[in-house]
Amino acid sequence: MLNRLAAEGPDPAHREEMMLFGRLIGSWKLDMVSFPREGPARAFSAEWHFGWALQGRAVQDVLITRSPEGDVVGYGSTVRSFDPRNGRWWIVWQDPLAGEFSVLLAQDEGDSIVLRGEWTLEGVTRSFRWTFSEITSETFHWGCHILEEGGEWRLAEEMRAKRMWDAN
Repeated sequence: MLNRLAAEGPDPAHREEMMLFGRLIGSWKLDMVSFPREGPARAFSAEWHFGWALQGRAVQDVLITRSPEGDVVGYGSTVRSFDPRNGRWWIVWQDPLAGEFSVLLAQDEGDSIVLRGEWTLEGVTRSFRWTFSEITSETFHWGCHILEEGGEWRLAEEMRAKRMWDAN
């Protein structure tokens, strides 16, 4: 099954569009901070591995999150598929360990990639947006904002990523 899932590169028919997320292919080391609605910020470390999937029509990842003590507290995967019929990116995230599930749509906005959707977190489904910004060949910033009941966006989580050239 995994041999059938993985792909050598992007679908040649949509190579340019696939590079929106294709530039993230590889392995990344993350410094994460979670900002709960109440209480102090919490730091985590993580690794994020991106690869081509589904005959090069998708970018899939595995995100592994660890507590400061080194315990795995999150182990999830995202599938990002480009739909050439309407030029949209469909995104599905799930982390069964952390109990997180979401469906999003993504698009480029200037130098950033913005994903919007509904996220089930702690048993509650809320509107949110994830943003990849400050993207270079070696680093990127990722931020999660949740829409609060009053209509204000609250920063809930952010990550600073640095490429790991040797992921093994």
